[in-house]
Amino acid sequence: MGSEICPVCGNRKSKTALSAYDCENCDFENAYIAYFAGEKSFAAWRANAEAAKKKRELQEIKEFASSARFTVGGNAFSFISQKDGTLYTVFGDGRVAEEKDVKQVSHSERNYAVLYKNGTVKVFGEDNTYSQKDTSSWAGISFVLTVPNCVYGVTESGDVLAAGVPASENIKFWRGIAKLSGGAEYIAALTHDGNVLAEGSLPDKSFYGTVSALKNVQAISASRNCLLALHTDGTVSFAGKTGDARSGAEAWREVLAIASDGSFAVGLTHEGKVLLAGACKPFLEKGRSAASSWQNIAAVSCNQSGIGALTKRGELLFAGTVSGDIEKMKNAWNGSIREIIGA
Repeated sequence: MGSEICPVCGNRKSKTALSAYDCENCDFENAYIAYFAGEKSFAAWRANAEAAKKKRELQEIKEFASSARFTVGGNAFSFISQKDGTLYTVFGDGRVAEEKDVKQVSHSERNYAVLYKNGTVKVFGEDNTYSQKDTSSWAGISFVLTVPNCVYGVTESGDVLAAGVPASENIKFWRGIAKLSGGAEYIAALTHDGNVLAEGSLPDKSFYGTVSALKNVQAISASRNCLLALHTDGTVSFAGKTGDARSGAEAWREVLAIASDGSFAVGLTHEGKVLLAGACKPFLEKGRSAASSWQNIAAVSCNQSGIGALTKRGELLFAGTVSGDIEKMKNAWNGSIREIIGA
C-alpha cells in the first residue's frame, strides 16, 4: 500500500490536488496509489519511483551549481532556499533583504528582477530610464533576465517579452525558448530542444554561424564577446573572437556547470573543482585566477568582472570586482545565510 507522501519529492498529498494519484509538486505519476496487483507491480512502481527520485536529485544539483539558486550581481549576492522559496540578498553595505515565494532572480549592474512562483515579475532598483521596470502586467513567466536598459521574460509557452530597450527587436519573435543569457550587447537563448539562438551586436561575423551549429546544449553563459555552451555530455563549446583565451574551455570534460565574466570562463566539475580559462591584464585580475584552487564547490556564478562560488558547506567565496564592501558582504553571508544553505 502506498502512502500520502510522494516517494520522489517527499511532499504530502494536497487535499486540493487535481489528480488523486499524481504528485502536483514533481509530476510523478501514481505517487499516491494505494493498492497494487501484487509484489511485481509494487516492485515496478518502487523502481520507477527510485529512478525518478535520482533524476530529480541530479537536476537539483545541476540547478544549484548553475546559478539557478546562487547568483552574483554587480553589487549583491543572492541565494534562493529550495525549502521555502525565500530569496536572501546581501548588498554592498552588508544589508540582508528577504523576499518570499521566489522561483528565480537575475542581477544586472543597476537593477535586479525577481520571478515569483506565481509567474509574476518585479524589478528592484532605482533605474527606470528605459521603462525596464515596467513588468507589472506580465504573467505566466518561467524565466527572467535583466541586463542594463532591459528586462526579458520567457513565458511558459516559450515566447519572450521585453521591458525597456531590447538588444534586437527580433528577440520578440523567438519561440520555444527555455532560458536566456546576456552579453554586453547581445542576448543568447537556449531552446527547449537544446539549440542556441543569438541576436544583437554580435562579437564578429563568424559568431552567428558558430552559435547556430550548437546542438544538445543544456546550459549557456553569455558575457562580453563570448558565449559558452555546456552540452549534455559534459563538454563545453566556445563562441567568440579568435585568440580569446576563454576558448580553452573546449578542452574541459565532465563539467557540471558553467559561468563567465568579461575575462574568464568558469567551469564546475562533479568533484567540486573550479576550472578556469581566460586572461586579463594583471591590474584587472583582482585575484580571479586563484579561483582554480577552490575546492568542495557546490555552485558558481559571475558578474561582469568577478567570480563567486559557494562551498558545499554554504560558505561564500569571491574574487574580482563588486560594488560595495566585500568583507561586510562576506561576513553577512557567512554569519546568517550560510547556515540556511547547510540546513
